[in-house]
Amino acid sequence: RGRRGQRQKGQEEEKRQALIKSKFNGKIIMNLIPDLKDKELGIFILEFKNKFSDFDRFIIDTSEEEIIQKILDYYKIFIKS
Repeated sequence: RGRRGQRQKGQEEEKRQALIKSKFNGKIIMNLIPDLKDKELGIFILEFKNKFSDFDRFIIDTSEEEIIQKILDYYKIFIKS
């Protein structure tokens, strides 16, 4: 019984992570902002994620359109810094 519960939790976590990755990943950002590459892209992703107290929850609860807008809005701040 315990193993099945652990396996189910693991599957739920995999689905959750897949949903997050489908809504936020480097490829999406590079398509939106082709100028971001390599190290700068990594820094952007890290800084963007750090803006949120619960990044995973934000991504899960937010529409793709709104996430895209937040990425573009943050990029305006990012390029000034």
